[in-house]
Amino acid sequence: MRAFVAWGSIVLALLPALSNARVFERQPRPRLPWERFIGWECISRTPVLIHGTPATLATWAAPESLESACRRILNQAVEAGHTAFWIPGEAMALGAIAEGDRIHQLLAMTQESGRQTLVFALTRERNTPDSAPPAIPEDLPSFPGARLRFHFANEGSQTTTLFWETPLPPEQAQAFLAEGLRQKGWQPAVPEATGHPLTLYLKGNDLCAFSAEWSRQDHQVLVTVLHHRMERLPSRLPFSWRALP
Repeated sequence: MRAFVAWGSIVLALLPALSNARVFERQPRPRLPWERFIGWECISRTPVLIHGTPATLATWAAPESLESACRRILNQAVEAGHTAFWIPGEAMALGAIAEGDRIHQLLAMTQESGRQTLVFALTRERNTPDSAPPAIPEDLPSFPGARLRFHFANEGSQTTTLFWETPLPPEQAQAFLAEGLRQKGWQPAVPEATGHPLTLYLKGNDLCAFSAEWSRQDHQVLVTVLHHRMERLPSRLPFSWRALP
């Protein structure tokens, strides 16, 4: 679940760039528990791979508060006889719904001063064994002594997200990745910015974002790496982007 949180944070941080790419794909629509809610709009739906296993990532815009949106999803799931839960927060909530043959992992985040909520839903079949993960992009540095915990890939948007567990402290892990990226021809996106947990590098039309944070729950350092190929570079970098020199 922690990997899902980190992945959601990275997606939102990079949303201004991803919206310029062909991320939103029209696919056959699997039935979701809240599709009957009036006013809720599915703004994106795309097939993805989780450890090589097919899944669907959908993003919904709900014209109501975070608390209200989470409560409606939970009530509808329970009434349908499904197992469901939410872990609430001030601006974000994590949840999951277990149906007979599917699992929905949910990340809900408040938008527009609380008047709207974005719901990210990652849906996959239950009891499906993991396939062999797709190859890690060649222009990313190899991480010594690390264990790959999560592999997320979307061929349509040319995006790969990796979560590594490493014995290195966060500062050393970030320094290793920064130096490895430089050796492979990557350049920092905002050279003058320092001290931000999310580090952003560019190489042609390719983008790489990474962070390294200590997990109290796992007693390990978790490294998040996102690799995305853009059709074109944005005209200006969003204010939320930062990079280490």
